[in-house]
Amino acid sequence: MDSLKDKPSRKLNYKFSDLSGIVFGERTASDDKLRIMRIIEEKCRAEKRADFEFHQMQYSCKERSFRVAPLALIRFQ
Repeated sequence: MDSLKDKPSRKLNYKFSDLSGIVFGERTASDDKLRIMRIIEEKCRAEKRADFEFHQMQYSCKERSFRVAPLALIRFQ
């Protein structure tokens, strides 16, 4: 990853089974989160996975720092 300016250079290849979860940035739009979560839900069903986690980056004004919080909008069964 030499440069983050060029979109294709930011793409990485990985096996879905190696991915345990996603952390959404604080400014990620709700529509984008739902679209991504639906794609992941389909992949989890296809691979019979129930252990995938979603998290949301949040800024705490009181603590003046970021924290990662669980985001449980979709439950896999």
